[in-house]
Order: sequence, then C-alpha cells, then structure tokens
Amino acid sequence: MKMSPIRFTVLTAIGSGMWNALLIGAGVVLGANWQRVEAWIGSYSNAVLVVAAVTVAAFLALRHLRRKN
Repeated sequence: MKMSPIRFTVLTAIGSGMWNALLIGAGVVLGANWQRVEAWIGSYSNAVLVVAAVTVAAFLALRHLRRKN
C-alpha cells in the first residue's frame, strides 16, 4: 500500500517477464511436447488460485473480526 505505482509497475513487469521467459523456454525445450507444459501450468495455476483464495478469505475474516471488537 505504501509502494509507489511506478515501482509496482516496474517490479510487476520484471516478474511477468521472468515468468513468460520460463514458459517460453520450457516450450522451446519440449518442442512438440508442449502439452506437458500446459498440463503442469494448469495444475500449478489451480494451486496458486486456491492459496490466493484462502489468503483473501483469511484477510477478510481477520479484518471483520478486528472491526467488530
């Protein structure tokens, strides 16, 4: 919340670039077997979504409890 928008944008761009480079590299290495990358990323994405949902739910629950007291 205290990070400047410019710094946030730069760091997000760097992280996204690294992630995309990893995926492109995996696709190049696997060549015709790119479906393996897709299957791995699909299961990884599901795990990230679950962790994100639990984190948001916990944050909202704690925030609600703190405001009640």
